[in-house]
Amino acid sequence: MDRPPSESDIAWMGEIERIRRASRTAQKMTDELFQWLWRNVSAGDVVPREVPSDAAELIGALRTEIDAVERAVAAALDRYQDRPLDLFLKGFLLTREQYHLLAAMRLPLSSAKLAGLSMLDDYDVFCMFHYEDDNRRAYINPDEAPRQPGRIKIRFGVPPEELDVNALRPEQLAFFEEYLPDVLARFRGGSARSGT
Repeated sequence: MDRPPSESDIAWMGEIERIRRASRTAQKMTDELFQWLWRNVSAGDVVPREVPSDAAELIGALRTEIDAVERAVAAALDRYQDRPLDLFLKGFLLTREQYHLLAAMRLPLSSAKLAGLSMLDDYDVFCMFHYEDDNRRAYINPDEAPRQPGRIKIRFGVPPEELDVNALRPEQLAFFEEYLPDVLARFRGGSARSGT
């Protein structure tokens, strides 16, 4: 990417985290309120010692609502951050929403701009870089070089040389033939198809 993510790019993630912190603070304060009621309101000479039932019901309802906020925050983080990132890292094809969420986090995703095809839709181009065959699923990264024995490197995506051209979907094959024939030639078996 041309620049690192700014606060405004990922502000929504911080907002969700602030909601989570506020919810946890509210839970802690509810527990402290219950303990205060236990010490100062419940009768010490009554066995079993109890907080007045109307106060206990209100505290219980408050805890239930705070738990609902916690579940909503967890679901939001899962939907908007964790699940899209997990699917992407495992090589699954993302939905349009998941793609744009990760793009908003400034992850290095394939796009029309990066492929030099700005006249096409970013998500559609991204989908053309998704690869799946009987043995693997991954994202095609034309900027990666094939693995070198004895060398350890953190890689994003898989270079075309490690993938079989025959596993490309028909629309992918047509895409690479029309727009990126040099990349197509790098796939195993691709030079015969691209005419190089």
